[in-house]
Amino acid sequence: KKVTGSKYNLTISSGSAGLYIALKSTGIKKDEIVITQSYTFSATTNAIMLNNSIPLLVDISDNDLNNDFENLKNFFKKETFTKQNSTYHKKTKKKISCLCLVFTLGLIPDLKKIEYFRKKYNLKIIFDAACALGSKYKKKDLAKFCDAAIYSLNGNKNFTSGAGGILSTEKKSIFNYA
Repeated sequence: KKVTGSKYNLTISSGSAGLYIALKSTGIKKDEIVITQSYTFSATTNAIMLNNSIPLLVDISDNDLNNDFENLKNFFKKETFTKQNSTYHKKTKKKISCLCLVFTLGLIPDLKKIEYFRKKYNLKIIFDAACALGSKYKKKDLAKFCDAAIYSLNGNKNFTSGAGGILSTEKKSIFNYA
């Protein structure tokens, strides 16, 4: 809790398992689309598919190797429609339920922009912050900007115990489900 700054933290077997648990505990259902970035470790898309959801990859920013928010805006403007407070992909007619940001090499994008997508498109937000344990955005902890943040404690991460991970959230309902 001291490191993540989150109200609720659950130790888990791995960051990969944490991504799957986060999808389940935030209510992402079968055949719903989860948008993530094209430049990521396979654990992100594997967790989405294990949840029987559909990964949709968008291109990254040249500046920070994270989701390119202009690409996301263009995608939502051109390739989605809204119906009854939910957003759908025009081509597949599948509901888009979540935006899963991956913090490549622990680099944090402009998280103020995330709130725009959460509100406008009624999305859940999950952070694959595997390499970002201890990171902050404008002196605030990462879980303040999402439904759940996942950290890895694998041996190759910036903060390690050799294995395991942490699911962090500000929402008691997500913590209890997880």
